[in-house]
Amino acid sequence: MAEPHRDAYVDGRWVSTARRFPVRDPFDGGLVAEVVASDEALVDMAIAAAARAYPAWRSRPGPERGRLLGQLSARMLADERRLADLCVRENGKPL
Repeated sequence: MAEPHRDAYVDGRWVSTARRFPVRDPFDGGLVAEVVASDEALVDMAIAAAARAYPAWRSRPGPERGRLLGQLSARMLADERRLADLCVRENGKPL
């Protein structure tokens, strides 16, 4: 499986910043990932992108939105074990 992105996904593209922070496993202190430390400008960019995207999403018929959300759910369930392992590591909780 490909290495996951460690950048922020904003407006259809991966955005990196110089500032990053480590995500550590509270159980053993091991490094889970080093991710983007979003600053105010990056947050504003994400909010603006969401505001631009919302009218097109809102205009889609409900069944189409449901189908797209179902596809997202299916992809997450297909990767359920890896996602669960990641959540366990970053939260320090048992599986």
